[in-house]
Formats: sequence, C-alpha cells, structure tokens
Amino acid sequence: MGEWWENRWFRRHAMFVPFGVFIASGLLAYLTESGPWGIRSFLKSTGELVDLGAVVYAMTAVATERGVRMWFWALDERTKWREKRRNEAQAELLSQMWASAHAEGNQELVAWLERIAQEKGIELKEPLPR
Repeated sequence: MGEWWENRWFRRHAMFVPFGVFIASGLLAYLTESGPWGIRSFLKSTGELVDLGAVVYAMTAVATERGVRMWFWALDERTKWREKRRNEAQAELLSQMWASAHAEGNQELVAWLERIAQEKGIELKEPLPR
C-alpha cells in the first residue's frame, strides 16, 4: 500500500472513533444492564462504559482492517495461482498439440503452433507419457 493509504487510514479512523466508541459503549451498556430502560439510564450506563467501549472499538477496528487486508491478499494470491495454473495448462496443451501435429507430419499446423508458442513465450517440448 502506498503513502496515500496511510494518510486516508489515519483520517478515516479519526473520523469514526467517536461514533465507534459510542456504539461499542452503547452495546456494552445494553448487554450488561438489566432493569427498566429509559434514555437517561441508557446514557448514564453508556457513559460509565466509555473506557471499555474505546478498547472494544479499537480491537474491532484493528481486527476488521487486518482481516480486510488479509482477504484482499488471499484474493490476489488466488489470482496469481490461477494465472500460473492456466499458463501451465496452456503450455502443456500446446506441447501436446505440437507433438501430435509433428507425429502426423502436418507441417502447416506445426509452424502455426510454433508461432503461437513463440508469441506466448512457451517452450515446446515432447509431452511426458502418462
């Protein structure tokens, strides 16, 4: 990631911290308090849990951000793996076609396959027996 990502990361978190802490504190108050609810008792309970709410929000933000980065890394690795497998399969198929055309004596097809292999940077070789 570049410098622009780091600048946007800091700005984004600075903007959302108050909202995130309030939501986390409110959820903690909702989950821990029992009895009759009113807006005053809710705000009082939420205010008492702000420190814990800040910690919960920070943990959630870090886990979410790292999870998202890990997700995109995994997608990128999967794309690389698929591209590698596709290139290997293409090279194997081209080699098999070239060997078959060469064995049949079809020089026109052999020349065409050699040209395609050269354009794609594929080294033609005899396929391995199965």
